[in-house]
Amino acid sequence: MEEERDIRNGSDTHKTKPAGKDNRFLPLCFPEKLWEMLESDQFRSIWWSEGGKCVAINKDLFEVEVLGRGVCQRVFNTKHIRSVIRQLNLYGFTKVQRDFQRSASLPEFLSEEAAVSAHSQILYYYNPSFNRAHPWLLGTCKRRAALKQRGLCAAGLDERPLQKPRWSV
Repeated sequence: MEEERDIRNGSDTHKTKPAGKDNRFLPLCFPEKLWEMLESDQFRSIWWSEGGKCVAINKDLFEVEVLGRGVCQRVFNTKHIRSVIRQLNLYGFTKVQRDFQRSASLPEFLSEEAAVSAHSQILYYYNPSFNRAHPWLLGTCKRRAALKQRGLCAAGLDERPLQKPRWSV
């Protein structure tokens, strides 16, 4: 049963859904959100590349289409592409550089340069645990900070060194 609340404007009564109730992205962690976006036909700014091995993001379109959404429809808790890129890096994604072959003739070189310029707004990221053909690997896609902390705990290095109290001499 859908929960609704009344908003009264003068004598009119309007029924609206609670903010964020239909946002299926809110409870998901970053890799799950990314996966859902890629599998959804709702977004044109992000897609599978390299046969499902890479994530391609059209930077300009992503900023408008995903990060420019209102609070109720927000996918990520940020409006900045650099925060999304930071999350990609924290979850083990690496940026893939695209190499384009250049022609020796000037007219072909200029037309290729225009194509490369259009592609410069497209970012490609790869993570071996994030593969469209192997969705079960998504569970192994962990945030690096957590892995680093686990390693420190296992080595017994997670505690801060003891400090002398200020009153001791």
